[in-house]
Amino acid sequence: MKNYHRILWITALAVFSFTPARAQEGFDDFSKEWDEFMKDTDKEWEAFRDECNREFADLLEQSWKEFAPEKPMPQPKDMGLRREQVLEMAIPPQEEVTPPTNALFNFNAIVKAVNNLKDRAIKPIFKKKDKKKKEEQRRQQQLLEERRLAREKAVQQAQEETLRQQEEARQRQQQELAEQQVVPDEQQPATPENPLQSIEPEEEKVTVSEPKWLEFTVYGTAMRVNIGDIKEQLSLPNPEKTAVANAWRLCSTPQYKDLIDDCLQLKEEHQLCDWAYLQMLCSMANAYLGENTNEATFLTAYIYCQSGYRVRLGAVEGKLLMLYGTQHVIFGKPAWSYNGVYYYALNQNVNTYAPVNACPAAFEQEESLSLLVPEEPKLDRQTSTNHIFTAYRDKSLRISVDVNKNLMDFFGTYPSSRIGDDHMTRWVMLANTPLDQSIKDQLYPALKKELEGRSKKEAVARLLDLMHGFTYELDEKRWGHDRAFFAEETLFYDVSDCEDHAILFSRLVRDLVGLDVALVHYENPGHLACAVHFDENDGVQGDYMQLGVDRYYVSDPTYMGASIGMTMPIVKNARVNVAILE
Repeated sequence: MKNYHRILWITALAVFSFTPARAQEGFDDFSKEWDEFMKDTDKEWEAFRDECNREFADLLEQSWKEFAPEKPMPQPKDMGLRREQVLEMAIPPQEEVTPPTNALFNFNAIVKAVNNLKDRAIKPIFKKKDKKKKEEQRRQQQLLEERRLAREKAVQQAQEETLRQQEEARQRQQQELAEQQVVPDEQQPATPENPLQSIEPEEEKVTVSEPKWLEFTVYGTAMRVNIGDIKEQLSLPNPEKTAVANAWRLCSTPQYKDLIDDCLQLKEEHQLCDWAYLQMLCSMANAYLGENTNEATFLTAYIYCQSGYRVRLGAVEGKLLMLYGTQHVIFGKPAWSYNGVYYYALNQNVNTYAPVNACPAAFEQEESLSLLVPEEPKLDRQTSTNHIFTAYRDKSLRISVDVNKNLMDFFGTYPSSRIGDDHMTRWVMLANTPLDQSIKDQLYPALKKELEGRSKKEAVARLLDLMHGFTYELDEKRWGHDRAFFAEETLFYDVSDCEDHAILFSRLVRDLVGLDVALVHYENPGHLACAVHFDENDGVQGDYMQLGVDRYYVSDPTYMGASIGMTMPIVKNARVNVAILE
């Protein structure tokens, strides 16, 4: 709602060509009209929201059905290359390698791009990015932002001047009234002719609740919300539908409005993605109403719903169950499927394999949770052990990095998933996540200096050599199951595998060299590598994929010692899938 107001405000400003002098003229009339418009908009929105909540509470009291959960989607199998195989195929650093000349890599298989993603934030790219056009767009956006700030500054100055003049006029009026007032020497008693003489005017009383701060911690980051306006506490000892409906009506009263606003403000301030915001609400509710209580579960579900997300409430074995809706298929968790949406239980202390009695009713304008991370969350920093990585061939090429431990805790709770039936999306989502700014600040200045003056081919080769120095190990050995890393996790843990290397390498190439990258999955025995888009004049040779009019040359960050254009012998004839990254 706040964003909606901001858009309306900027749109209104754009209609006028403000200068300080012109803004002063008629500003009072404009300000009054604008205030009235905003009041009407607020009233309409509040009325719409209240009506939605009343109708939804009535549905909660009536329409509950029993749903049986589906079997969990099994965790993906670990990549098939053992550490011994990777070491056996490694090319010794002292050997000079000549890649094949003009060899068209014959996949005899699938070349598949991510073109059927249902999620709103992933889009396929099949053409080389027009970087000049993107730069021009950024400049235009910057110019528009500067103009907007100038207009807002002019309006602010005019408003301050108007308020100053109003205050001076008010003071002059008070002075004139004081001079005109006749004060008698002695207070005369009240008479029928003068009944108001002894009555003193009453001051207008405005009741303002004192802030009462609820403090809690999310991923090592201190947060707080104001619960001072809440006079009626939630009580939900039994998740019976009438009790749940009444709890919804209670939370729909104005006393809970500031709490919702505070939560949304924290989401914006800390750049929390959908999943991180859900975890924040859960931590807040647990701190306020007790760990994993029915009341905490309900409050989490209510605020998440009011924030625009798809939520269902149910009961299983005497406990309230919160189900969040998503288009993602989450591995290893039972799901309730309804109208093409997967619902997963947030609760950790209930039997999520049992049938659940739930209300399937939908709230107005609800959206499914996305498991994408469009920007890194702003979390308090907890220093970790400094990790040092040395290149495979050139031992002078080294990087040292300290990863925020709180960020690792966040990634540790992140569920592994895919979108629809496309298994490539589970890697695409991680690879398209921006690198944490603190990591960029540590690594990128030194790496940019290392790559300065080199051709694109030489720069990618240097990054390949760096990645070949990372210690390879199957996830099965470390985690007991397959677990793909975000790029920061590969820089934090002491061992990683091919999918982790491909995700980090693709991020470095896109950020530091500015080339397009594709993920390449070899189905048997199971291996993930990269392919980098070079132009013909870059002088690159070897194995490549022809995707439209572009050539993407195989660049494997796990094939130790291999050059651009070299494919692991063990996967030469494997069936492959390809996804071009953003």
